Amino acid sequence: MRPIHLALLTLIVMYAATTGLGAVLFTTGFGRDQLQIFMDAHRVPFEAMTTLGSPLYWVLLLSLAVITPIVALVTELAAVHFVAERTPVDIPTWMPIAISAILVAWCSYKLAEGGALIPYDLLDRSVDFSEKMQRRVELMNLLGNQYYGFAYSSLPVIASFLLAKGILQKDRLAFGAFWILSAIMVWLDIVILMKAPIIIYVGLVALTMILSGYGWIRSLAITAPIAIVIFYSLSLVQFSARELTEREISRPATPPAAQAAEVPDPSYRGKPPLDANRAVTLVRNATLRMASSFPYYVQAFADPSERCGLELPPIGPLPRKKCFAPIKVFHLMYPNISYVTGFAPAPANVSAYAELGLGYSFVVTIICGAIIGVLAFLARGRGPLAVSLGTAACIYVYYVTQVSLTASLIDSYGLLYLLLPIVAMALIGRFFGRPVQR
Repeated sequence: MRPIHLALLTLIVMYAATTGLGAVLFTTGFGRDQLQIFMDAHRVPFEAMTTLGSPLYWVLLLSLAVITPIVALVTELAAVHFVAERTPVDIPTWMPIAISAILVAWCSYKLAEGGALIPYDLLDRSVDFSEKMQRRVELMNLLGNQYYGFAYSSLPVIASFLLAKGILQKDRLAFGAFWILSAIMVWLDIVILMKAPIIIYVGLVALTMILSGYGWIRSLAITAPIAIVIFYSLSLVQFSARELTEREISRPATPPAAQAAEVPDPSYRGKPPLDANRAVTLVRNATLRMASSFPYYVQAFADPSERCGLELPPIGPLPRKKCFAPIKVFHLMYPNISYVTGFAPAPANVSAYAELGLGYSFVVTIICGAIIGVLAFLARGRGPLAVSLGTAACIYVYYVTQVSLTASLIDSYGLLYLLLPIVAMALIGRFFGRPVQR
């Protein structure tokens, strides 16, 4: 599979799984019921959501899935015809090991400085979810953006390079370094109380194996069960023992529809088994976590006066940023939560709509498509560096479905930190590497 095809497949699948499916379901009665269950005690004001299911709703929802792939394909095709490819360089194994050692040492120093080398809050089952979230936010301020950039982006890309080198060149040292670095990265994510980066990293490993020619079935058969076990396990430990007990005790014995009507439902036979309850809850949460904010975004920013402006410093005549959309939407969704600063992120096209409106949303989908096309062109080839660049392109695509254009480029999970180790290895490799014999 060519990198452009894998990147666009990642775009479509992740956008549908995190936003698309839920947003489509919300236009139905069943979907609205699921959203209200997901929101728990926070009432969803469906009667005020006049844009739900409107032409604006559908155009905004479909823009990222239609415009971006077309632009990406055109850009990659144009680059193939007009840009000459350079001779690839074989990067010696010591180079990514040395770079990763420096980054790990720096991250460890920051953790020690912040008293976070051991995840006491995660391991202590008496610590409530809200306290863990407060600690997570506290760590963000203590550790700084660079820690997260190295842990989220730079180190995983180096691990991708090492795995690709191990598969393609049968390099045992690269294989061993990959496993050691993987274990370190899991720890670096656990101590900051984050599970999403670990799941994303497992996906990156699967992408690396696929681009290295390991095969779709074998790659997914190895990585998918690991991702499911990690997600399920870490989802359970984020709540205290007391909270888990209270959630089971307070679980309704009648379905929500019957509760709302205040009449018994004769077809209901009582609570399903505990494990089934947990499984349904986890599936609902995974499906609606991102999608739940979509109708709020569409409704809130349909009024031009409510839009937040560009997520950039004021430049010349450009509008000044007057709010931060994820925080604003979170307050709309959860007006009673004040113990922590909450964020309700949205894909690049939706974030752009919140900044300047639908027109700017189209511009952003075009920019994202062009970036994907350029990255896919640069990732053409079968060397480890090309494979790691291809996986970086797919990870960038994933974040396009999660955050704004600006965030996908320069934040800790952005393209800047994804490309940093690749550029470093490519530049140093020009001096210490040797051209690949075709």
